[in-house]
Amino acid sequence: VWLRLCRAGDQLIEMTDRSAQLSNLTAVYDDDASMTDAPVNLQRAAADAIQIPKADPAAMPNPITVLKGTGVGAAPAIAKVAPPDHGYDGTRVEVTIQPVEGAKEYRVYVAAHENGAGAQQMAKSEKPQVLVTGLRPEFPLFLFVTCLDKDGKESRPTEMKRVLLKDDFPMK
Repeated sequence: VWLRLCRAGDQLIEMTDRSAQLSNLTAVYDDDASMTDAPVNLQRAAADAIQIPKADPAAMPNPITVLKGTGVGAAPAIAKVAPPDHGYDGTRVEVTIQPVEGAKEYRVYVAAHENGAGAQQMAKSEKPQVLVTGLRPEFPLFLFVTCLDKDGKESRPTEMKRVLLKDDFPMK
């Protein structure tokens, strides 16, 4: 709990009342109509005038669907998804993949949609333990893994793994 302190003379004292008192206020209006409910009614009427369409996952590129059809060889397996040992703030996660013989690189893709629509490659590593950064805590994410063989061909993807990261970093 943070306490707001105020300097009084030569000592700091705790401010228990954080309220502010204002006096001698004057409201100035452009015209007489502004002093009625007309501006409020206008704002309420306009509140639903602009409709922002929700993203259609079907219109987004879907790498997992493409890789299921074009991927070479068997999919790797995700052994473990866990928070990093230090500084876990919900934006990073360690993905451990069961090693694949002949794999030259492991790739981790992350999507906001369960079907993989809009998935982005978020991390890659030559080792089967990959730290994925740039994620969002308290938001369901879906990840899958692929690997590259010695010829640079990408494997089939793993099944989607749902993760919900939590911000557990106490030093804020």
